[in-house]
Amino acid sequence: MKKASRNLLKSYFGNDLLSEIHASLNNLDHLRYLVARVHNSIHPHGQGILGLVHAFSSNLDNIREYVQKVAFFEDGHIFVLCMNKDMAINLLYAQYFQVDLTFKRVHGKINEFELNEFDINHNITLTYARIYTNIATANAYHRMFKAIIENVNELCKQKVQIKHIHNNGWSVILGDLDVAQAKGLGLAFEDLDPTKTWETHLTYIFKSCRVHYKRKVFISEIIFKDLGNIANSKLSNHLKSLMYEVLIADKERVDAILHEFSISDEAGASDWGNYYSTLWRLASLNHHYSHISRENWCIAGETTNIAESAHADANREGIQMSLLLAVKKGKRLDKRRLATCECQDKYNVPETGRSSGPVTKTTQSIKRLEKLRRLELIDYEFQHKKEILDIDKQTKLAELRAQELANIEKEKELATNKYMLVFDKFHSKRNASSIRYNRYNTSPTWCQACDLQRITQRWTSENKGIDDCIKEFQLKSTEYENVVEWIHFNKLHNI
Repeated sequence: MKKASRNLLKSYFGNDLLSEIHASLNNLDHLRYLVARVHNSIHPHGQGILGLVHAFSSNLDNIREYVQKVAFFEDGHIFVLCMNKDMAINLLYAQYFQVDLTFKRVHGKINEFELNEFDINHNITLTYARIYTNIATANAYHRMFKAIIENVNELCKQKVQIKHIHNNGWSVILGDLDVAQAKGLGLAFEDLDPTKTWETHLTYIFKSCRVHYKRKVFISEIIFKDLGNIANSKLSNHLKSLMYEVLIADKERVDAILHEFSISDEAGASDWGNYYSTLWRLASLNHHYSHISRENWCIAGETTNIAESAHADANREGIQMSLLLAVKKGKRLDKRRLATCECQDKYNVPETGRSSGPVTKTTQSIKRLEKLRRLELIDYEFQHKKEILDIDKQTKLAELRAQELANIEKEKELATNKYMLVFDKFHSKRNASSIRYNRYNTSPTWCQACDLQRITQRWTSENKGIDDCIKEFQLKSTEYENVVEWIHFNKLHNI
């Protein structure tokens, strides 16, 4: 149960809080009970399919003006066709429209299937029909498309015209490459013209959304709903580029691509080739295989973005609603859109001054793509500079590591317990007299009083045994030539 807003309470009761109206309304369980009582009194059969059937049979709120058919079938299929007379007239004279299934609006197993198109004259997206269905098989779509055509004929007192059958009327129907949806559409046209198979009919009128196709190529996901299984394959970039090329290549090139897929050893490649080698699938993606005129092919567009925008507008009215509430809100939304068009025709007052037509959207899409490419270029340059810096960093780290290893090896060499005793024969030439006592040395370059004390201090080999050994020899020295000195290995050169 949704809480009532303060403004709503204030306008109805003059109070800000429910508890100010009555103390018992402070209890949420009691509130739910009261709301349920009101719902049961208004909708004694609920707001699901039974409630809708009751409202339809009783024509509550003149609902039969909008709900044209509620059908039940032995295989469990249920559908509710919603379309008023103005919507039927718009659909009768339409040349291009899009079909798509949305999954959010109704709570439970029932989903909404829509026919939509952008009205360039009024700068608004219109919905020609809403069908609520619990099954999305080819047989179910066949029933729904057939019911749409029959109801348009009945409401308009004219028969629907199909371009490739009657040389006038519906020219292109754009949808996702949903096999069940496409087959149901083809079967409905086969009922009108049995001289062609449902697959052949699709080559004259059906076009697939290229965005959905490219998305499947991007994730390398191949889904075969008509075969009853699902196969996910990660294909190579080379095969992916060929899959993109199928959209624009001529027949000869497409045949060569399909042949390459058929002989490829990659998992899933041959399955993809077999799946898309079907004529009506190729015709829905590539104009060279389609019987749709080049002009109509271009005018119809490349994506189902119009249908997606219509879904978004409908979802603003609410999602996960009961079936009856979804029908009522759909009726209100469609009525509001038609009233907007009528007001513009009568008073020349548009809904908005901004254009949101296919040309504007295409221009915006191109600008977004250019911006994305610039960002990708900037990101590429940044990544390239980062890679260079990373290489320099790794090089410096390697040099430092090599230096550390060299130092470690050097330390190991110094720790091998190997020492060197060095005698300086030139030392006598540098020390002719005793500086401390200002007298001649006791022997050449040697003062027994000061030199003996000097050579035994201010040094160490960091090994007490070696220090004591050297000092023992030093204390026994009487002349410089017999002196033993400690010199660290690092101070030796040219050895």
